[in-house]
Amino acid sequence: MKRYDYSLLRGRIRQIFFTEKIFVNALNEAGTPLSIGAWSNKINNKSDFSVPEMEAIMNVLEIPKEQIADYFFTHNYE
Repeated sequence: MKRYDYSLLRGRIRQIFFTEKIFVNALNEAGTPLSIGAWSNKINNKSDFSVPEMEAIMNVLEIPKEQIADYFFTHNYE
């Protein structure tokens, strides 16, 4: 399984929402159902983000679509 570095995504979440739990609640309120457990699996490379999830995350975090690769497709080579 490919491993991605989500540190930029985590930083943006902390910048806007302070905690990932508050962020997941905001995603749910915006119409993207995601449990904190499912979020944990995705952010820790145990499952993949779907395209609709990535789009919703980009919208909630106000990230330009041109930057999707920076947030979701940066490889972690550890």
